Amino acid sequence: HKFTMEDGFEIEVTIPEDSKPGDRIEIPLPDDDDEARELFMQLHPANGNMLYFSSLGEGDNEDESKNQKEDGDEDCDGTNEMAWPAGIQLSQFITSPEAVPFIQDKVSVLDLGSGMGVSGLAIASALAELEDDTSREVVLTDLPNATSLLQSNVDFNREVIQKGEEDGDSKVALKVLPLTWGQTGEDSNSELKAKKFDLVVASDVLYNPSPDVCKALGKTMYAFLDGEGKILLSTRWRKPEEERIFYEEMERNGFEFKLINDVLSLEAKQPADEEKVVVNPCSLSWKDRSNTESEMYKKFFSDTKVEVNGESIALGDLTEAKLDSMKDAEFDQAEDFFIQIYVG
Repeated sequence: HKFTMEDGFEIEVTIPEDSKPGDRIEIPLPDDDDEARELFMQLHPANGNMLYFSSLGEGDNEDESKNQKEDGDEDCDGTNEMAWPAGIQLSQFITSPEAVPFIQDKVSVLDLGSGMGVSGLAIASALAELEDDTSREVVLTDLPNATSLLQSNVDFNREVIQKGEEDGDSKVALKVLPLTWGQTGEDSNSELKAKKFDLVVASDVLYNPSPDVCKALGKTMYAFLDGEGKILLSTRWRKPEEERIFYEEMERNGFEFKLINDVLSLEAKQPADEEKVVVNPCSLSWKDRSNTESEMYKKFFSDTKVEVNGESIALGDLTEAKLDSMKDAEFDQAEDFFIQIYVG
């Protein structure tokens, strides 16, 4: 399908064969060199740091990123050049005081599908601000053709997180490595061989929840997780019936996923409360959230109200047209109901 924008720019889009009416397809438009996607992200006030992210690299990494795009590797689809909502919400929570009991005993963290590094760098910042002298390591990973951009964003924020110290002297060492889902310690980068982590993190990784992808992701999580380790998963629900495949696969391997609220006995924060971190305003378990026929699902989507141009409507009545007509604040509030943070 070919679309012509208002300024005459034409873009040709391939619609996936398994798409259904109402599916949202997000396509990164090509940027001019001087119009890179940039994000300044203020972490939780208790943390105090501000992180910077760019969709272009810097110096040698920028040239390498451009070369990778020109190579046209079909595995590198541009999703690594955006800051996704579940990652942003995880970043706000993980740098809040509420998250301290969960992260204070973690010394090694593996971030999967890091993209621009939003979640991984936020966790690194949270660990660096803990009031102890424990040395920790955060390893951010993505497909080989996505690591140069990731490395640039790590380098952009290294001084903020490490307070100007080198890896050997800093409380938190930062590392970027290539890792493809489905790989284990035996067939991955040599620096990952035989390594285990007490926290494996992933955010917005189920946007293409095919059975093969879900199994590969689960295999890698299981391979690198220490026996007593935890998985921290922040997800934005898009295709519930398909995304549940991941949770079912992990359950067969002995994992149980609970909302972070239940793990830490947190009160669910409503999106309208600007003074608090939004943590799972949708309190449905993954089994109910991914089952559109369950009574709990139907009740939540009929009882939960959102604003559309000042008018209150049920979340279940929210259409693509109404989403498009929302004011920014209304859209952000509605979006929060589709994001959940789980611990496995």
